[in-house]
Amino acid sequence: MSRRPVARGELVLIARAASQAGLHPQTIRIYEQAGLVSPQRSGGGTRMYGPREVDRIRLIASLTGELGLNLAGVGRVLELQQQLDKARLEADQQRRMFERREAAHINEIHRLRSALSAVGRALSRLQLPAGR
Repeated sequence: MSRRPVARGELVLIARAASQAGLHPQTIRIYEQAGLVSPQRSGGGTRMYGPREVDRIRLIASLTGELGLNLAGVGRVLELQQQLDKARLEADQQRRMFERREAAHINEIHRLRSALSAVGRALSRLQLPAGR
């Protein structure tokens, strides 16, 4: 069985995905039954795994094998990871929005400073009558 990594955009059968993750295909079927992975299906119903799914399978295997989590615990970890990813995305969007606003405010400050300088120069050129 090929140990060559699954290329981006490539779909592989369960046997190759299992080989890539160092697992038996039945283990991946158990992960699927537990709702931890959702492979794509061919027209004939054959399970097809892309690089992201294979990476997810490796993560599940690591969580169960190295950390001793059961599948329910793995499900919770994956759920929390998804929430964290969503929060990071929202934080990045907020940061970009604040950066745009900050840049707009800085531009407005520069514009107002220039206008104020122009007013100051104009006032300094005015000659006011004596005694005022």
